[in-house]
Amino acid sequence: MPKTSSLALDIEAAHHRIRVTSLWLRCICLACTLLVVAGNASFWIMVTPTSDWLPAEVIGKVGQDNLTLPVRAGGFVIGMIPASAMIWGLLALASLFRSYADGNYFSPVTVASFRHLGFAALFGCIAQTLYGAMVTPLVTFGNPPGERFVTISIGTVNVGLLLLGFALIVVSWVMEEARKIEDEQRQFV
Repeated sequence: MPKTSSLALDIEAAHHRIRVTSLWLRCICLACTLLVVAGNASFWIMVTPTSDWLPAEVIGKVGQDNLTLPVRAGGFVIGMIPASAMIWGLLALASLFRSYADGNYFSPVTVASFRHLGFAALFGCIAQTLYGAMVTPLVTFGNPPGERFVTISIGTVNVGLLLLGFALIVVSWVMEEARKIEDEQRQFV
């Protein structure tokens, strides 16, 4: 019976750890996609005019009468814009973790998952800005003229998502080149 080297056992243990952890993380990402939708829905069901979810300029200027069922439904739909970016990112992560669980660390699917994750972050940056610009007129529409608002804000979260998105896209380009080189070397040998 041949002896298995210590290095081979370490590599197999590492692959097993990656496989198990990746499968768990994939399940968590898929469950979170459902939680994002449920969280958005529950937010718009339970929101009150005194909630601190509005921009500072609007707090105190939204009456309970403004939060009608159509406004809440519209808020849910508008809220699904940034939620869809998060869902896209979670699905990209789920795909990435599935690829890792299958032992495909530099496959086309892995590269595509990184690229999708980057684009989801970029879309999230835009979607978050659109959300604020769309939700404030929605909830203040019932106010008298002169007390209706549109707010557009770009904060550190937006800048962070922008940088993260571009970084992940560049990582996907680098991974694609590494994958091509690895494939070329495999064909050469």
